[in-house]
Amino acid sequence: RNFLDPILLELMIDPVVCADGHTYDRPSIEGWFNAGHTTSPLTGLELEMTHLFPCITLRNLIQTWRDEKGAAILAATRGT
Repeated sequence: RNFLDPILLELMIDPVVCADGHTYDRPSIEGWFNAGHTTSPLTGLELEMTHLFPCITLRNLIQTWRDEKGAAILAATRGT
């Protein structure tokens, strides 16, 4: 659940931290800003800035999880 983007509820690929302190998938939050929003999608509060900061540790954790999940699916498929 921590790997899901809070806007689209999909697995994040490029997690970034926003000024509200929450983590979003980059395309999701950029879409929010491009739609003209200047508030946090989670709190509704006005954001001081719309600059996004990469969350490299989370991106690496998600990639590791995806690799392991993919390997487990592949192993299960080969067993049938």
